[in-house]
Amino acid sequence: MHQGLGLLFLAVGVSFSTASCSGSRQIRDLPFQWSDTPAKVSRQWNKVLPGFITDLDFTGDGNALVVATIPDRDGIIKSAPTNLLSYFNRDGKLIWRIIPKTQIKSQSVSDDGSIVVISTYNERLTALNSAGKVLWSVRTMCRPHVMSKVEKIVCYHDDATSPKIAFEVYDFKGKRYAYFPRGEDILSLKLPDDQLATAIALTHGQVILFDSEFKKVWERRVNGEVLDLAVGSGDNRLVAALFENGRQQRVAMFDHQGNFQSEVALKAPAEQIEFSPDGSYLVTYGNTPRGQSLNTFSVKARGNGTSALEEQWKRGDLYYAEYSSFMTAAKDFLMIGYEDISPKTRWSHILGFSMSGKLNFDLPLEAKEGAYLYTYSYSHKTSSLAVATDDASLTVYEIKTAN
Repeated sequence: MHQGLGLLFLAVGVSFSTASCSGSRQIRDLPFQWSDTPAKVSRQWNKVLPGFITDLDFTGDGNALVVATIPDRDGIIKSAPTNLLSYFNRDGKLIWRIIPKTQIKSQSVSDDGSIVVISTYNERLTALNSAGKVLWSVRTMCRPHVMSKVEKIVCYHDDATSPKIAFEVYDFKGKRYAYFPRGEDILSLKLPDDQLATAIALTHGQVILFDSEFKKVWERRVNGEVLDLAVGSGDNRLVAALFENGRQQRVAMFDHQGNFQSEVALKAPAEQIEFSPDGSYLVTYGNTPRGQSLNTFSVKARGNGTSALEEQWKRGDLYYAEYSSFMTAAKDFLMIGYEDISPKTRWSHILGFSMSGKLNFDLPLEAKEGAYLYTYSYSHKTSSLAVATDDASLTVYEIKTAN
């Protein structure tokens, strides 16, 4: 799925870059202050796939990569005449490839790669094993999320395919385990890194948290429409809701029992929020007609047993980026797409910022001139980054931080 993001920040401190370039391509110095201990990024392998890449997912252990492609009907790239689903090992070796009957809408894969789940536009949810053999298929269309620890698949109905159901849950054998009916439209569904909870947002500010058995833990309401959710991990998990009331955006935070913790007003527009893996930071990102912004808030414990959000730093600009990607909060850095634009060219980068707001790495993407970042997938386990650009190129990098 292509998501439009991209980033152009205000200059902060020193401006220089250590990025290299090849041929006649000119990589300009980027206006960010570098970390004293930048990460090292090395290319592992690259392939040009037989079609445009639409979906890309690392397994949780980082040992396999699942890629969906569609044919190029306009003949811009050399393309296979059909939809494909490919399964690569971590070294880039093709293990298997199948031909779905119709285009893949969304996909997900278990932590160990033993089950791959795809949702296709012919309204089928299909599970395959690590050899590419179909295990089962049911009639539904959704956005699947594999929860490896409880061996369940959350089937998120993010459109009108099943207007009376917010989400369904299937076990690894294809049996429907649970479902949640809805009277309101579902606006967001998020799972934490530990895969032991599910949070959803409905219209009119409703936020609901479910446990690992998909039983409702609590339901709360915020004063506005929810744009996105973030869910922390652990027994004391926090849930944050990004919502908008008129022109004002705010973030409200609740604890694992639904007790209100903190609320802050945002100074810049946002459309995505995430907790850092350890839960110590909350990050917001926005790319809207009002501009771009990346904000970090620390989660501070207060003496009365509650937690508060305290703004740490922000980067932003009034420029709206046409192409980009989503934001990822990793253990030691925040990762985002970036467009370096000159009067005649547009180059895509992936940038990593340390938790102190300094540039940790700058990865100029190796793509044909004019091609842009389409999507990426990051493995927290192996620190591997798979990047797809819209010229059918797939490249895997390794990111080594100083920590």
